[in-house]
Amino acid sequence: MSEITTIDVVASADYEIPDFNYELITNEEDREWAEYAAGSIRFDLGQAVLKVLTAGNMLMEAKSRLPHGQYLPWVEQACGLKPQYAQKLIKAAEWVNAAHERHLDQITDANTLFLLSADATPEDVRQWAMERCAAGNPPSRKEVQERKRQASSAR
Repeated sequence: MSEITTIDVVASADYEIPDFNYELITNEEDREWAEYAAGSIRFDLGQAVLKVLTAGNMLMEAKSRLPHGQYLPWVEQACGLKPQYAQKLIKAAEWVNAAHERHLDQITDANTLFLLSADATPEDVRQWAMERCAAGNPPSRKEVQERKRQASSAR
């Protein structure tokens, strides 16, 4: 079995979660709930990215293990995926496996990961995103889309 790359999507020594003043919530029960909910949301969103990467790695392995001609039917019938989506999952996992994982622990949106790992994404846009992540300020999907748009109009 091939090695599956995982990333720590919640806790990172380089990333500090911005402070929210929970004292603004006067009801103690609501304040406690809000703190719990924020942590839960951050964790769950991070798990979505981790699950995308795990699925992509498993699809890569399946592609290498299944007999010729069986992979796509397996993807569609057994996994319930369209081949194009399976390819996006693989692309994301390949990109992360290529030594980018140390900065991706802050990206909590799988679509942002898909944008960054797409063949059409210029390397300078990827580099910009990694620098933003390294600085503790990961880009949003909208920011990545805008940066890609700017890069393609500059070419």
